[in-house]
Amino acid sequence: MNMALDNKPLDEITENTLQELISNKVAESKTIDYKQTLPGTSYKSGTDFLIDITAFANTAGGHLVYGMKENNGIPTEICGLDIKNQDAEILRLDNMIRDCITPCVPGIHIRAIPLQSSKSVIVVRIPKSFYPPHMVFFNKERKFYARSSAGNYPLDVPELRSLFLLSDTTAQRIRNFRMERLGKIASEETPVPLNTKAKVVLHIIPFGAFDLQKRYDLSPIDKKPSQLPPIYVLNHTRRYNFDGLLTYEKERGEPTAYSYVQLFHNGIIEAVNTQLLQPVRNAQNKKLINIDTCEEKLLKVLPQYFTVQKSLGVDTPLFIMLSLFSVLGCTIEVDHREREPIDRNDLIIPEIMLEKFDCDPAEVMRPLFDAIWNAIGCPCSPNYDKTGKRVITTANCTPIYRANMSL
Repeated sequence: MNMALDNKPLDEITENTLQELISNKVAESKTIDYKQTLPGTSYKSGTDFLIDITAFANTAGGHLVYGMKENNGIPTEICGLDIKNQDAEILRLDNMIRDCITPCVPGIHIRAIPLQSSKSVIVVRIPKSFYPPHMVFFNKERKFYARSSAGNYPLDVPELRSLFLLSDTTAQRIRNFRMERLGKIASEETPVPLNTKAKVVLHIIPFGAFDLQKRYDLSPIDKKPSQLPPIYVLNHTRRYNFDGLLTYEKERGEPTAYSYVQLFHNGIIEAVNTQLLQPVRNAQNKKLINIDTCEEKLLKVLPQYFTVQKSLGVDTPLFIMLSLFSVLGCTIEVDHREREPIDRNDLIIPEIMLEKFDCDPAEVMRPLFDAIWNAIGCPCSPNYDKTGKRVITTANCTPIYRANMSL
């Protein structure tokens, strides 16, 4: 993407940012295109808009800037758009993208930038897709496009084949990264030694994490101690390490930690906690774990991790992955009835994809929670009602105390 707009959160782009494009004579290129007016309702206008979106997504990502005059590709004036209902226009563009491109391009963001003239500029941010190619599927148009410095062009068969291979390769790299990290955690090769084998492991992996150009400045996060907390902690320590920024909790003088969160230079977050899965023995000497509290603590930190990634300029979509270690034979009591014991040592739950940061964490995590409850013989997490609404609160959860963690 263009450096004038890249790595800047969309809600931080202002009229001054746009003016810099003119002052620096940032020309139209592979990653930026200026438009004086918004796409209209005609067939040609709609088709051109969709071609722009797919071409950016299939190539390197980029920005469409509506409300900017240009001369031979050089921006000359912020003319602005006189829009009475900005939300309605943004919704119209969103609907076109959703309904007329296949497969859907996740992670596209559209924002109206207010101007001093009371007009506005519409900026559309299109991330580089990591499961291309995307096709325009609009009326009679059924084509794939890419983008070069000269503009958009239709893809030929060899180029299409390369994009399909890229999609498979990227998804596999993400899954391989997860398994590699889980292997290190299982063999106790963690950034700080942990105190037990039972662990909750959360990975949040952006699709763009393995782009070789992605290396974020983590210093703004380091300057805010309240950001990037480990899962379920009392106090925490922070330091840089080879992989990025590490936050962890351990008692003074103890060699091992209870919990840590690693923020990698490429925007990946790995959070590990050893408290939430520590089983206790019931009267029948069965190992019980508190899944309710585990769910609540994960839901508490998830929005904080999203805030960190968003502030760095990380683009969606993201893979969210949850794993439970050393849970063989553990179970839970529901309505005073003991459920089935978990039949394997580790639960490696299939990943889910998040298309935007602005979401309900409880809704996002429900499939992962359901999978845990499946493992103890329940059809789904009982902490949601029939409509999918979260019905448990932190007050309903049994507290976990370190003194009760040993078997």
